[in-house]
Amino acid sequence: MQEHTHRFTTTGKAVALAEWLYPDAQFYYLGDSSAAIRTGGSTWHTHSNDDRYLTMLIQSGKIIPILEDNCPDSECRFSRPVSTEKQLAMDKRRLWFAPREIPHALLDIRHKAWRDSLRFTNHAACRVHRHDAASVLAYDGSSLTLKWDNWGVETFNLNAEGEYVLAPTD
Repeated sequence: MQEHTHRFTTTGKAVALAEWLYPDAQFYYLGDSSAAIRTGGSTWHTHSNDDRYLTMLIQSGKIIPILEDNCPDSECRFSRPVSTEKQLAMDKRRLWFAPREIPHALLDIRHKAWRDSLRFTNHAACRVHRHDAASVLAYDGSSLTLKWDNWGVETFNLNAEGEYVLAPTD
C-alpha cells in the first residue's frame, strides 16, 4: 500500500487499499478521477498526489474508468441529457444568483404595479430587484410573453422609450 496516503482523499485511500489487498486484480472505477472535482477544492487533500496515483493506475490498466464524461451526451451510454424542465429551472437560478455564468440580455420592463429590469434568455427570465422568475413563451423584439412562476401569463409590448410595458388585457 502507498506509504504516504494520509493526505489522499477517501477515494484515493480506498483505491490504494484495494490495490494492496488484490494486487493482481483489475478494477472498474465509476467516478471522477480528479481530486479537485471529488473534494470541491479542499485545501486538506494533496490533489496532485491523489490524481497522479489514480492516473498511474489508469495508464497501467489496473483501473478502468467507466465514467464517460468526455463524450457528448448523445454518445454516452451511461448518461442522459438534462430534461427541458430541469434546464429551465437551472437557468432561472443562474439568472438570479450568478448572472455572469449565463449569457443574457437586460430589458427594462414596466408593470402597472412595478418597474424593474429583466434578465432574459431565449427561454428564461427573472426580475433583477425582486427575484420573480418566468419562462419565456414568446419574444419577437416588439412583444414579450412571460409565464411567471408565481402568478400567470403576461404580455409586454415595446414602447417608444424602449421599455416593455404590460399589454392591456381584454
